[in-house]
Amino acid sequence: MGLAAVDAVENRPLNEDSLAQHVPVSESVGDHFPSLSDQVVVASFAALNLLLGKLILSLDYFAPVQTELSLVWAVLLVGLSTFSLAFCFPPLLAAAARDIRSGYFSVEVAKAIVLSLSAFALVYALFFDFPRIQFQFLYESLPVLILALTVEQYLFVLFERKAVDNSEFSLLRLCQKVRRLEPYPDHAPVEAVVSADVIKPGELFKLGVGEFVPCDGLIIEGLVELRERRYSGLPVVKFKSKGHKIFAGSEVVQGEVLCEAAALADDSTITSFTHLLNERVRQGNDKFDDAKLIESRAGMLLVAIAVCLGTYVSGAGANIGVVASILACVLSAALLLRAARVWAYLPGLIHTTAFRKGMLFKDAAVVNKLAGTRNFVVDFNLRSPPGRVSILALEIVDERIERNALLSVLLALFGGSEDEFYTVATEHLRKELPTPTLHKASDVRIYEGRGLSGNVGGVEFTVGSEGFLIERGVYVQASEIIPVADREYYVYIAMHDEIVARFKVAGHFTADGRALRERLTDLQVHPILCSLDGTEEVDKAGKRAGFELPAIFGGLSEEQYLEKMKASVPAALLVGDSTPPSVIKEAASTISFFDDVRWNLDRSDVVLLSPSLSRVSEMFLISRLSKSVRMTGLLMLLLSFAVAAGLAAFGFPVAGLLAPVLILGMLLVYLNQFRLLLP
Repeated sequence: MGLAAVDAVENRPLNEDSLAQHVPVSESVGDHFPSLSDQVVVASFAALNLLLGKLILSLDYFAPVQTELSLVWAVLLVGLSTFSLAFCFPPLLAAAARDIRSGYFSVEVAKAIVLSLSAFALVYALFFDFPRIQFQFLYESLPVLILALTVEQYLFVLFERKAVDNSEFSLLRLCQKVRRLEPYPDHAPVEAVVSADVIKPGELFKLGVGEFVPCDGLIIEGLVELRERRYSGLPVVKFKSKGHKIFAGSEVVQGEVLCEAAALADDSTITSFTHLLNERVRQGNDKFDDAKLIESRAGMLLVAIAVCLGTYVSGAGANIGVVASILACVLSAALLLRAARVWAYLPGLIHTTAFRKGMLFKDAAVVNKLAGTRNFVVDFNLRSPPGRVSILALEIVDERIERNALLSVLLALFGGSEDEFYTVATEHLRKELPTPTLHKASDVRIYEGRGLSGNVGGVEFTVGSEGFLIERGVYVQASEIIPVADREYYVYIAMHDEIVARFKVAGHFTADGRALRERLTDLQVHPILCSLDGTEEVDKAGKRAGFELPAIFGGLSEEQYLEKMKASVPAALLVGDSTPPSVIKEAASTISFFDDVRWNLDRSDVVLLSPSLSRVSEMFLISRLSKSVRMTGLLMLLLSFAVAAGLAAFGFPVAGLLAPVLILGMLLVYLNQFRLLLP
């Protein structure tokens, strides 16, 4: 009794009013006609034609008519350069004028000065020194300079918009419109598309494939598969039907449902976390002010140097072309200042990238601490070990059972439970089943810590331990009960009164801890297990997770624990409820799992919003990646500047060669920064 998936809803544009509420986006050249993409096309056309003309002019075949071709070349050069300037220059001048009026000497201002000088030199030569055009390198390099500056502007605007889009996590940007049912007294409710933020508790709305849940609510009718976001941007697989809760920010994968709103969008579960996330992003806003200050002061210094150098050279008798070429060469270095604004986005990107992966950083400084940490200490508690259970396999006992049909039934049974095992089982089953069939599960009863029972299509199913199944009247044969290793066990599935399948399950910190140790080793982080509990039990738990015996310390007193912690400094510490305060103080950074009862988000430097230990390795990966972005970006800029300086030192002090090298350096910085924008 599956429910067919409805067509995907139309992708609607983002609400631009919600963008950058905490990240100041500069008003860009791309906001004005002509568009930046058109400017790049026109500048490319001019540069390619002139390069082709120069190539033709240099061929020996055309030597007999070189004088005539030189004249044609000069006319073509002036025409295409003027056309390129006329098309690309006005929007840039408008942007530069706005920045100057606001007291901000931006890169756009420096670029406007470069092109103004070049345009002046071209016009001067056109009327007073036309024969020199075909021999002056400035004029030949001008189209290349225009193209380079235009491409850089295009890349920056593209990056800035993408960075702002990824520097916040807004529920209203995920879900902008919703299909609300408008009640009418004389006939059935009418469907109307409204803004998601106007939905009020008690109102009804519909959801289909590709749509996002606008607020916490309750399913009134239908079946649906969700990528559920509850506490963070990290989605988990859920299959839900009538009577099940749904949470704001979740995305419909298949199915269609009618829901009743239980809260306003701004009062939903995930918004409590997104407000905190965005507040922490806002705290890094001073970096934008610092970046603009650096850019403005350094830009004015470059202008002063350019003016002094140009005045000196012109006084020595150089023509206007040489003066303009040197000025353009010096001012092109202003493009290096763009990196300050690019890097200013880094803290916001780090916070949001972490949130999308299921964690909250207290501040950006935590990332720097983690990047320099080489030891990770797990405070291990035998009563409540960290991590979560892991499904090792699903074994079919009754050969008459069709595997995919059973998987779909189990997904329906597990959908309404928030229990850790059923959440993990749902993720495991969904990976095995590419296209599950949606079923309606009824009379589902969950017996905390023991199992569940429910009805699907008139068939009674029971899931749990062998003892629970026997209590429920299931016939259990001795051959069906399989002994397992320590910390591993089976969960059985019965249809009516017969066992048809079983899950093989690894307990907390077994498979999860093993995967953690392997990932941390790859990241060159040394994992250590410390515990106040008995030595033998902790040793067994550590060995099951693949920890080396010298890295397992059980049965510690608080003093011994403190000594081990001091010996591991600097270290990140995964804290638990019983972690001694003296040990916590010695940690360079602290990590804890989110407690949905206490809701204490200030307990540690990093709060993991998922119980999986894989979030720890993701945390270290983000810290390593952010450090790599900073270091490699700086190296790229220094290298590009060194190459440009080398060109100038060997007799090529021209903007046509210098600017492309600096543009290449900035391009590499953009691409490197984009690594944090990837999901």
